[in-house]
Amino acid sequence: MTVADRIKYLREKQGMSQETLANKIGLKDKSSIAKIEKSGDKITLKNVEKLSEALNCSIAYLMGWEENYHYNSEPVPPRFVSEEHDAYNAKAKGTLTENEKRFLDTYSKLSEDQKRLVENMMKAFLEK
Repeated sequence: MTVADRIKYLREKQGMSQETLANKIGLKDKSSIAKIEKSGDKITLKNVEKLSEALNCSIAYLMGWEENYHYNSEPVPPRFVSEEHDAYNAKAKGTLTENEKRFLDTYSKLSEDQKRLVENMMKAFLEK
């Protein structure tokens, strides 16, 4: 399922019109949602976040990184970081936080296309 398909699926599953969804995420009108549902690749990072919240699903589901669409508000349990990572971190100027370690662990498991998408999202955050 594409990003566009997932958005349409969740919107329809919740009985929401395109106009209602557009209003929830602050877009002008239903034609904006129609365009997103037609070509999901032209969604801004800000709108991905808003769509995730409005459709009550994770960003990972919308982007196709996971199959479970239910939003999980539970905190991610801490992961064990290998001794190799700890040794590397000790040599680094500063130490990584647990969140940074989890991010790097998760990032390393992504495909190259997914890594590029994450990098583009991070650049978009920094430009604002």
